[in-house]
Amino acid sequence: MNSSGTVTVVTVLHNNAGILSQLADTINGLGTPAVIYDSASRDDSAAMASHMIPGARVISGGNMGFGHGNNEAVRLVETPYILFLNSDARIEAGSLGMLVAHLEENGSVAGAQPLIRAWKWPLVTASSGVYVTPCGEAWDARFMHLERIAGDAVSAPPAVSAAVSLWRTEAFRATGGFDPGYFMYFEDADLCLRARVLGWRFSVLRRASAIHMIGASSERFRASLWELASSVRLSRRFLGGGRLPRGFLAREARIELVLLRHGKPWIERLRVLRKEMRAGVDPVELPRDVLSGLHGNPSDHPLPRPGPLGPGFLGTTLSPYGVFPATGACVTLLSRGAAVTGGMCDDRGTLRETFTVKAGEAIKLRLLTEGGLSYIFCDRPDSRLEVTFGDTPSQG
Repeated sequence: MNSSGTVTVVTVLHNNAGILSQLADTINGLGTPAVIYDSASRDDSAAMASHMIPGARVISGGNMGFGHGNNEAVRLVETPYILFLNSDARIEAGSLGMLVAHLEENGSVAGAQPLIRAWKWPLVTASSGVYVTPCGEAWDARFMHLERIAGDAVSAPPAVSAAVSLWRTEAFRATGGFDPGYFMYFEDADLCLRARVLGWRFSVLRRASAIHMIGASSERFRASLWELASSVRLSRRFLGGGRLPRGFLAREARIELVLLRHGKPWIERLRVLRKEMRAGVDPVELPRDVLSGLHGNPSDHPLPRPGPLGPGFLGTTLSPYGVFPATGACVTLLSRGAAVTGGMCDDRGTLRETFTVKAGEAIKLRLLTEGGLSYIFCDRPDSRLEVTFGDTPSQG
């Protein structure tokens, strides 16, 4: 489906000059109007966007948060659909057309997202819908899961990711837009939950795809403070009737105690907590059907962020998969526990080899020599393999 007359791309920039060429390629390839809000960038982001994306309307303002920037851009949208697109995310015209067709065919769906993959690892999922923990933290379903075959299922999560999602303009405006009380993170979950109260639904189309640079927008410690602030606001609004839900403060106390014991900054978290507990928030009562599916399924919970060797690693332990350059090098896989079965596939998900590692033993496996990446995976999600390059590790 041609989306040129029905969709406007909305993007927020903040010091993104280094990735603007990829963003420009994406928006120009979609052939749709674009409105870009520059949040007080100190580099040449705004000027570069104006030059590299012909016809885009670039507006500049203060750095008042991701939601604020999107709201300002949406004021200029005149099409029936809005594609929210992070500056570090990409989608092709074919997948956008699938999202448009889905909204055209499903009048009660406010927004839909594709299966979002990790930028460097095309078989690793970054988001398959958004859910919320009992402490108000929004999380992306199947984050860092290896999924060789995407499938064509359509799921109905409580929320979709603002990194890449298509919204009905009327539905977005009916909610009042993003809550500017969130500076960054979880504002998409808040927006969607308010839309759910109005009777709208959301979809994830796994046959449509996009990619996203994980963690490209912020440094991790600062991001953790924004996440805390957002979780306090979201949980007070939807889970605690204006108050923090049971268990929130005890959990936060444990986190701060661990930071203190390890000599890491903790007082900043306490300051953020106090500030957000005093902030005004309008409680929202969620419908029972929304609450019943709010926390998602354990099998879809995120896996740990990548370790030193890439996705799926905890240190040098493959858990339960790992991603390697297709160099033809030899790796050794050791199981210190039960026997482990698994396989190796290429970037297209094609199975190239299977293996069994007996308990307490090791095997050598040669990585692929073509196809970009070699994905080594265990058949069971709780399996663990120690990985070294070259010689067999000690089995003592």
